[in-house]
Amino acid sequence: MGYQEKGWTDGEIGAAWMKIFEAVTRKKANGKWRLLIVDGHNSHYTVAFLLMARLNMVIVICYPAHGTHIFQGLDVVIFSVLKLYLSQERDNLLRSTGKAIDKSNFNMVYAKAYTRALTPENIKSAFRKTGIVPFNPDVVTPEMMAPSKETSSEAHLPVESSDGVKIIANLLRKLQIQENASDSNSNLNSNSESEGPNSEIEDESEAGPSNQPITTQTSRSSKQTTTLDILKEAVEGLKTTNLAFLATAKTTTTSSDIMPSTATCTATELAGSSVNTTTSALMIQPSTKNELLLLAALREAENRNQRSEVHTFELQAANILNEAYVDRLVKKLAAQEEKQAKKKKKTTRLVGDGLPRLLTGDEFYEMAKGKEREAEEAARQKEVRKDGRSAYKVALERWKVAEQERKDAKAVASSAFQKELAAWERKRDAAKKKGKKITDLKPKRPVQPAALVRPKLKDFLEGGGDEGAADGDEEEADEEETQESEGTASDA
Repeated sequence: MGYQEKGWTDGEIGAAWMKIFEAVTRKKANGKWRLLIVDGHNSHYTVAFLLMARLNMVIVICYPAHGTHIFQGLDVVIFSVLKLYLSQERDNLLRSTGKAIDKSNFNMVYAKAYTRALTPENIKSAFRKTGIVPFNPDVVTPEMMAPSKETSSEAHLPVESSDGVKIIANLLRKLQIQENASDSNSNLNSNSESEGPNSEIEDESEAGPSNQPITTQTSRSSKQTTTLDILKEAVEGLKTTNLAFLATAKTTTTSSDIMPSTATCTATELAGSSVNTTTSALMIQPSTKNELLLLAALREAENRNQRSEVHTFELQAANILNEAYVDRLVKKLAAQEEKQAKKKKKTTRLVGDGLPRLLTGDEFYEMAKGKEREAEEAARQKEVRKDGRSAYKVALERWKVAEQERKDAKAVASSAFQKELAAWERKRDAAKKKGKKITDLKPKRPVQPAALVRPKLKDFLEGGGDEGAADGDEEEADEEETQESEGTASDA
């Protein structure tokens, strides 16, 4: 039975493991300091665990967060070997007995693989490969610790276009080519129609079906289908990049969703590596009509290129500003997410910043004691809130009984008043018929007791909970009050 199944706390689990480690290594240490390297599990920095380590001359160092695949010998060496031997023992069991591995034989199969994998040679190799014994920090290279390109939020200009940007640019290029082709077909069809029946086609049958004019309806249908194909291709391409969240049904954007970096280029890069002969061509003096037309077309193209170049730089500038704006929003969003996370879980992990820690140091030990005091206070406040809710429910039941008694008394008094008023009205009508005035005073409606004040949950939780929990309790109480106050208001 595991420690969690026994109901042990993280502190009890950590103390148990430290007791085992201390007993096993005591003789070999012979009064000297020992080193224990652990990961960031909660049980590894409880006060009971750290106090036992400090009292028994055990130095505890914690691996950096998300780095055990580089620093921990089990991940680097042992687990891969254990996995291999476990699969071999599983296959041996199947061949020899015909039985598959299950709950009844798992411990036997695992024990054999464990014995084969955790040999002194493999254990020493794990310490050596991670640079612990003998100490060798060079085994961890800068490339191993480099940030992931997919998750990096830093951008430096100029940069190459990301895959997502290239996919969208290719999409726009294909759509433009398709639009140009459609316009060309439309022009050809209009020219063909304008020639009329006197066109120079000698034999319509010789042209074949491939030369028949395409109808407008067929052309439009083909264009729509091709456009959908292009769009689908772009969407599928985006799903394979780090911008996949833009092409999926994801509705919530987080600070980890990155914006594609702006790819910039200079005028020289826009021109390309070919020799620019435009300037020399514009200096030519045309001598024929065709040369004049070509020169005019060249000047139009040059003006168009200049306008496109200006527009390109304006788009780059706008994208850079947009990227700066989005970067600011991402930081605000990250701060907001961090604030929300703190509200959800007040007791944050002490080793959650990704840095290695000397857990048995004085500074961290005091932090651990402070966190444990916070956890105890949170547990106490939770009990106070629980007691407050119980007291609130009792008070609410009493209020319901008293309120019902008030309503019943009000109904009885109202009924008696109606009877007295009806008797008085009969006497008044009889006296009126006889031409007399009634001497009895008209009965007055009795004064009813005011409605009792309904208990509120927040009054029973004052000083007994953190802000987030109190807010949640108050919202729950408000819903209950809203559901029950309608009948009370109508009867009051």
